[in-house]
Amino acid sequence: MNLLPIDRRDFARRIVGGAIAGPLAAAAATNDARAAENAGPNTNVNAPEPQPEEDLYLALINRLDADRLQLEHLKEIRNEIAGHLARSQRLSAFPLTNSDEPAPVYAAFRAEN
Repeated sequence: MNLLPIDRRDFARRIVGGAIAGPLAAAAATNDARAAENAGPNTNVNAPEPQPEEDLYLALINRLDADRLQLEHLKEIRNEIAGHLARSQRLSAFPLTNSDEPAPVYAAFRAEN
């Protein structure tokens, strides 16, 4: 967990970035779903089996840091990714109403003397 101090401007930047990225990701997912519906049944019998999502993220991480990661690191990272994806699915399944608002927690950092 990152316990480094964060100033209010950086905090606001992160909140705005998340607010912008969320709808963009949702729109992209909706467009992908619509394209899949319009494509109809898959007629390509030789199409490869889809990989689990955590394997795709792990391949990206391995591509970026292959020189520093060992096999046991990759196993731990894969378990972390699988846990994050499972939590994400549970949160996505929770119904929200239009009046539900996020509850951001902001704690001012007080430097010790």
